[in-house]
Amino acid sequence: MKYFLGADGGGTKTRAVCIDEKKKVLARFETGASNPYTVGFNKSAELLSSFIYDINEKYELSGAVLGIAGCANRSVAKKLMNKIKIRFEFPIEIKGDIEIAHYSAFTGRDGALLITGTGSVIYLKRGDSFTKIGGYGKIIGDEGSAYSFARKGFSGIAKIIDGRLNDKLLYDVADKLDLLQSDKLIHFVSSENIAQYAMLFIECAIRGSKFCMQILEEETAEVATLIDTASKKYSGNKLPIVFSGGLSNNLFYIKLIKKKIKNSNRLIFNKARYTPEYGAALIAFKLFKDIK
Repeated sequence: MKYFLGADGGGTKTRAVCIDEKKKVLARFETGASNPYTVGFNKSAELLSSFIYDINEKYELSGAVLGIAGCANRSVAKKLMNKIKIRFEFPIEIKGDIEIAHYSAFTGRDGALLITGTGSVIYLKRGDSFTKIGGYGKIIGDEGSAYSFARKGFSGIAKIIDGRLNDKLLYDVADKLDLLQSDKLIHFVSSENIAQYAMLFIECAIRGSKFCMQILEEETAEVATLIDTASKKYSGNKLPIVFSGGLSNNLFYIKLIKKKIKNSNRLIFNKARYTPEYGAALIAFKLFKDIK
């Protein structure tokens, strides 16, 4: 029996599944962030090496496909692969997480995949061509993402510390995190992956924080613009679209996005067929099933 590994790695966590020749999931795994631009190439390679080694010890893998954020560019994927310290006897291919996620959502068909996780991007497939909309990173882009939302939320806490903002609900979040002192806040946002705290600020908005609700309105409007842009670029009748990423699990967030889309009548909202890590495992199966 042959076994295949598929992984989906981002700026917050890395998930993987192991499947057999019948495409049955045998086990699921999870570890930390593996985006090389978030944690660094050396740390990403070290984490992936250890992760794959542990899984291979249990299942004697025949091949693996890793969908890693930041690795859509082949030279970047090659750089990361070259840094993986352990040399395995089975083939490993690194692809961009967006490519893996799109395949998992549409299994090769046309459609737009919206990812709102640590970052934000739309990946539009039309025939054999792919168009990326957004996804310019946290410094100049990633509007509507967990990072963007968290950055504005922590900025609000800074204003509360200074006395520039009065928001009781946001104050309570800061108090819970023990961040009501400027030095603590600065150290926290410098040392933490702040994207993982986005849901605290979204929940704060839902509970009635005017400041956080303003952020939510701004960020969801940005995502709606991404979707409208994809719709304009699509030449077919109706564009199938799948929402993916950690923030897509929040129904309030998604509801606000849908309200702001200008051309929603040209969209067909679908669910992803598979999870990204399972889609990566299926690709591994296709690529490596005949290798002895």
